[in-house]
Amino acid sequence: SSSSSSSSSSSSASASLTTATHREQPRQAVTLMRGEATEVFASLHRSVGICRIWAHEETGHLASYKRDKRVRRWCRENKVLMVEFQQSGVTRALKDRNRFDTLYAAFMAKPLQQPPSPAVLRHVLVTTLPSVGILRPDDLPEIREEHRSDRASRQRGGESEALAALGSFVLERGEGYSASISSPSSAWGNCTRVSPYLTFGHLSLRQLWHALGAKQVEVRSLPKGTAGGWPRSLSAAKARLKWRSHFTQKLEDAPEM
Repeated sequence: SSSSSSSSSSSSASASLTTATHREQPRQAVTLMRGEATEVFASLHRSVGICRIWAHEETGHLASYKRDKRVRRWCRENKVLMVEFQQSGVTRALKDRNRFDTLYAAFMAKPLQQPPSPAVLRHVLVTTLPSVGILRPDDLPEIREEHRSDRASRQRGGESEALAALGSFVLERGEGYSASISSPSSAWGNCTRVSPYLTFGHLSLRQLWHALGAKQVEVRSLPKGTAGGWPRSLSAAKARLKWRSHFTQKLEDAPEM
């Protein structure tokens, strides 16, 4: 059998683990563990043996940067392969800030990865680690009491909701983006509304960038004088995506800030 652990490169106090083995009754499992990152990985390594850690590159403050260095050191000492994937326009160990624009453009223009086939999604994922089942808000004492009840106006999580928000933006809402984004009353409906989905990984930065680019191509083909507010709004939205990576790059380069 083989096993692998999956977490963000920040490998925060919470670490995710997926183990893959072959059983007669396949099932999927994600184990959430809490603790100091290297101690959690050490415990998992003793229990199931970690072959590799799959992670996304993330940018944090100095404390998280030091933690990431501890995790990488632990991986080297225990001969565990750590594989990290770039997920934004931020470049690790960027030596020349003048290259940011070029590297950002090259990364964003890369083709999107095709979704896995149903056969891959049905791949056997099991774990022998104990499970506490599905957690409810009441099971998580760190959630304050006033935040445990639902709110009708909140954005719903999940990839389907993320794609629906993106779709409504490029089909209709986005035309008013540039004119409305600075107003609290109008920005509610005309902003992209995909920020939480980018944060939690339901939507990637490149998915958004490619969707905006495809809409730009469509708008440029419209008869003269019929594009409305689309050209300016789409340019503004793509510019803000770049700002997002630009300012994150500053923190990546100087985590002690």
